[in-house]
Amino acid sequence: MVRPNEAVSVEWSEIDFEAKIWHIPAHKMKGRKEKKRAHDVPLSDPAIAILAEMKKHNAHKKYVFAHRLKPDSPCHSETANNTIKSIGYKGKLTAHGMRSIACTYLNETGENPFIVEACLAHIMGNEVHKAYNKSDYLKLRKSVMQKWGEYVEQCDKM
Repeated sequence: MVRPNEAVSVEWSEIDFEAKIWHIPAHKMKGRKEKKRAHDVPLSDPAIAILAEMKKHNAHKKYVFAHRLKPDSPCHSETANNTIKSIGYKGKLTAHGMRSIACTYLNETGENPFIVEACLAHIMGNEVHKAYNKSDYLKLRKSVMQKWGEYVEQCDKM
């Protein structure tokens, strides 16, 4: 449920396998320089399995998804879009559009909209609400991300 640019720039040092958390530093997040904030992403069991598989291939590199020609750099943020196009979804789906699919699915299954938006690294509410509510909903986001991971894994079997 992260943005494509955040996904391709994930570094092994940001992954806490024991806590099943990916810590995205503020400088990698979208937003105005002075308003950027770090974002912790709870990792589902399927996400951990993918990372474990990737570790077999490039644990010695800085980036989980290293560029194939420049191993000290992440792959390009358009890599996911190019892959989506190559498997027949050109004009129908984008990597960023998958965030919308996740949001829609989780809202349709009755998840709390505040928690869904927190999974997307969005802050909901008016200025007064934001001034008082400082929760990142991390504990609650763990079960939501697990649900999303299981749904994505199930789609692979369809």
